[in-house]
Amino acid sequence: MTKLRDLSLTVRGLCPQEVDEAAMLSHFDSPELRTLELRDFPWAAVRPALRDGLEELTLASDPWEVIHTEELLAALAGMPHLRKLHIDGWYQTVVVKDVHPVILPRLESLTSSRALGMEDLTSLTFISTPVLRHLHLEFAWLDASEMNAALSKIEHLLRAAAMNCRPCTARFCLCNAKELHITFRNDPTRRRLSSEGIHVRLPLGEAYQSLSIIAEMMGAAFQSFKSLEVVDGADISFSGYWQKICTKFSHIRNLHLEGSTIKLLPYGLDSKKETYCPVFKNLEVLSLRNVLFGKTNFLHELERSLERHREANRTNNPTLESGVQLHVIITKGQQLLLKDVQALRELGAKVMWDDEECGVE
Repeated sequence: MTKLRDLSLTVRGLCPQEVDEAAMLSHFDSPELRTLELRDFPWAAVRPALRDGLEELTLASDPWEVIHTEELLAALAGMPHLRKLHIDGWYQTVVVKDVHPVILPRLESLTSSRALGMEDLTSLTFISTPVLRHLHLEFAWLDASEMNAALSKIEHLLRAAAMNCRPCTARFCLCNAKELHITFRNDPTRRRLSSEGIHVRLPLGEAYQSLSIIAEMMGAAFQSFKSLEVVDGADISFSGYWQKICTKFSHIRNLHLEGSTIKLLPYGLDSKKETYCPVFKNLEVLSLRNVLFGKTNFLHELERSLERHREANRTNNPTLESGVQLHVIITKGQQLLLKDVQALRELGAKVMWDDEECGVE
């Protein structure tokens, strides 16, 4: 099979005594191999199969098998043409001797679907990825100090991916009240993350503190963002962590909120209750979906924000009736009355309400 270019193999239902995995893989040895996917193979069998010409590599194995971090890094160093790397499994040991950073000059995508603990991040600390554009990592449950240390280990990867893919949309999604998914992408649509962007999945235990840490790490990169989305926030609390995120995204033009995430803005679009102090100074579009308006003061506070905004513009420039017109898009809103929508319009907002289009008042 000297011309084999793509290989995908999985060992299933076989005891180690029944098969020699290394001998099995040797039958597929090919200098032309470019894409390799191996699942459930021990490291001793995998290592000889790794060739310097590989461009795409997927490895998944028993997470309880111990592998020396130095061995993994040495293997990666021998594959300078790698463009995509997905690796799950193997319990990595701590580094016991000096290790030089490994540069993967062509790596564009680095992903893992396994919940990573501190030990799993060891090798990532020593990997340099100058052209990285796609990063997908999931974290195991860590306490506050561990989460801070874990995120610090991948800070260089976050910065590299952000610099190369130039994301313009940030999305924070609370899933099943157990995990917080953070996605940065350059696709303004809501399609799933594909070959570019950053996706970090965090357990909720220290997720909000992680928001603060990430905000500090990537503050400069956030300046290129135009849109912010917060989804399914039933258990999100208005806290200092969220305020730090808002500060980093104060320049955005589009804000999308779903469900009870409106409680993240207790004073409408202002950061203070009694004075005009907009959270998002350049906001053009406010999109609200699946919001239950009847049990909150959000509409009242939004009206107060728009009124203060209008008065501030008149004070600063008496000839100017208002600044940039705010577009409010309401989809599947609950307990919303036509008079509430009209009040927003009277204050200068352009409101699109799907129920109104259907003739509901």
